Amino acid sequence: MFHSEPEFLELTPELKAKLDAFAEEHAGEERGDVANHVLFEDDKVRIWEMTLEPGQYSALHEHTLDYYLIILSGDLVAGVMPRGSGMDSFVGVVPPAGNTARAVTVQVADCGRLPARPEEPR
Repeated sequence: MFHSEPEFLELTPELKAKLDAFAEEHAGEERGDVANHVLFEDDKVRIWEMTLEPGQYSALHEHTLDYYLIILSGDLVAGVMPRGSGMDSFVGVVPPAGNTARAVTVQVADCGRLPARPEEPR
């Protein structure tokens, strides 16, 4: 696996509406953990593991520290930011060989794996 600059899909009005609707639907949920479980932790680092099936999403959570993500597989991953967070929601493309990415501290985020890549315009 090699690091490459993240690639993001352009948000069509329909995709933006889906992400905004998701954010509104889950706005009142309690914040949860960053991922499924901690694999390792000491005084300098915490290593989380997250497994998401297509269409599954994580709990609304906070990144109180900077994170370094290692994405082993997938197609698309969405970051849904709540209204007023100061950040835009996004859809990232996961390369076939996976990727690594630095994620800066954010107040709240909800990430999920999209069920399928939207069809390309003809």
